[in-house]
Amino acid sequence: MADTRIYRHPKRPEWGMAVASEEIEDRVRFVFEDAQIRAFKANLLHVLEVVDMPATEAAELRNKLLRKRPGTGARKPGAAKAKAKAKAPAAAAADKPS
Repeated sequence: MADTRIYRHPKRPEWGMAVASEEIEDRVRFVFEDAQIRAFKANLLHVLEVVDMPATEAAELRNKLLRKRPGTGARKPGAAKAKAKAKAPAAAAADKPS
């Protein structure tokens, strides 16, 4: 998706700013500053406002928001602990003599 604009929902300022992340069928998904992904039908995109900001600032915000997207390498808080915890029983069983 080549849309590099920054958006905001005028009736939901608590969501923060957003970037379009992908198009799926008749919907466009946006990643918002509150770390939520929200999908809007393409015919309802007019409810979002385009934010006017310098290109460098917009690029920084876009990169920051897209790093939060699932599947982009960003980890959920506590993911490393959960992974280590899952490995612990297997490692303990391997250390026990038969």
